[in-house]
Amino acid sequence: EFHGVQDASWETVPTTDYVAHLDYIKAKVDAGELWVDTPSKVGHYRFARQYCGLPVVQGGALAFDSPSAQCLANATPLSVIVQTELDTQTLSVTQAGKEMPSKRLAEKRFLVDMDPAQGRVVLRGN
Repeated sequence: EFHGVQDASWETVPTTDYVAHLDYIKAKVDAGELWVDTPSKVGHYRFARQYCGLPVVQGGALAFDSPSAQCLANATPLSVIVQTELDTQTLSVTQAGKEMPSKRLAEKRFLVDMDPAQGRVVLRGN
């Protein structure tokens, strides 16, 4: 913890150390190894993850089975790892008529975002 960057405040750090730290954080974000956001968004994500559970397959789509009131109160897009039967380079993810983010992690494995409050997610390999 520090309180300032190369100033007269308590527990300061040199500007070069702070810039090196930010470069390290950005590299982790760019590599998909770290998520950085506001405290409110991180809190909602944490509670949505706790209260919404895992999505289930329903007729060729993914959905959260009857989200609870606590889930809906904290609903925010959650990241879910999806295993496909066939390998594809990209995966199209649609929820409530809107394209949602997806990222190929490995052969037949994708990271997709889906909002527990927005209903079914349709997945299509490209």
